[in-house]
Amino acid sequence: MEPLLQPMCIAITTWNGRVAPVFDVAGSAELCQHSPAGLKRQVLPLPAGNGLEKLALLRRQGVRLLICGAISRPLYQAACAQGIEVIPFVAGALEDILHDWQQGCLQQRARTMPGCRRGRCCQRRGRTLTSPAAGPEMPEP
Repeated sequence: MEPLLQPMCIAITTWNGRVAPVFDVAGSAELCQHSPAGLKRQVLPLPAGNGLEKLALLRRQGVRLLICGAISRPLYQAACAQGIEVIPFVAGALEDILHDWQQGCLQQRARTMPGCRRGRCCQRRGRTLTSPAAGPEMPEP
């Protein structure tokens, strides 16, 4: 007997109908799950303050993919450690992002945050978030 495949549950942090600019302080997420009946969506309020509590809530909801704007390295690494794939540095209207995700073309350069280009993002003191560090590396936009 083949195991039943669970539909993938994704979360997109939101603010005013767009991807929230920073996961760490986001107040809500749109949960989306493919099912035979179509795309099931719901808004999930996120706890204020502690980013680890946000990740724990997403994990309890069965989220396997997080699409967000900027995210701190510690929370990115914590999400990866909890089995949540993260696509960071995404910008745009929620409906456009959902459409691109469904079409499999989300990671186009046009959907990255301003300042994220040519594999270098969020430069600070000569380092980038794509530079080597302990734990999983941040992906290039």
